[in-house]
Amino acid sequence: MPVKFKNYFRILFFFGIISGCSICDCKKIPCPAYVDPLFDTWFPYTSNDQLIFKTATGEEDSFLLKVFKSEPYETQRGCSGGNQDCMATGSITSINPSGIYDNKINFSEEITELLSGQQQIITRFNLFETSFMGYGISDTGLIKIPGNNYFRSQFYNSLTLNSRTFNQVQCLDYSTLQTTPGVYKFY
Repeated sequence: MPVKFKNYFRILFFFGIISGCSICDCKKIPCPAYVDPLFDTWFPYTSNDQLIFKTATGEEDSFLLKVFKSEPYETQRGCSGGNQDCMATGSITSINPSGIYDNKINFSEEITELLSGQQQIITRFNLFETSFMGYGISDTGLIKIPGNNYFRSQFYNSLTLNSRTFNQVQCLDYSTLQTTPGVYKFY
């Protein structure tokens, strides 16, 4: 092959690599800390708060809470293997007096800023063996995922339970689907 064609192919090869190079467009992207005022309004807890409750049979139980909110960080986009979404997470989890997670409750929310620019929010309430999941929280509580019929949700401006009146209450109920003992209704 003549030298002119070799140089021509080298130049084409070089430009092909440069134009397809994802490392060349590598950018650091700031990702925000977890912030959701509605989650904080519904769950105004801080670490080491004690939550005391009674079961339907009148048994009393309590546990401590651990609160976590992710901090801001940076990720990379346009890099080889670096096309990451930004995810901010907040959670409230029960712990025993020794500080070990005991999984009695876990309220968590993940807010993901997708590469497309859209935002996705997933909120989970796990109570013992029972789990409720939705698309974030509104003024009236957990936003149910459309088509999700495994639990019912009802909002009350005011609700009296055991002679005590509570304001702004959401009842999550999946007792109609269960046949074994457990937590199936959460206010």
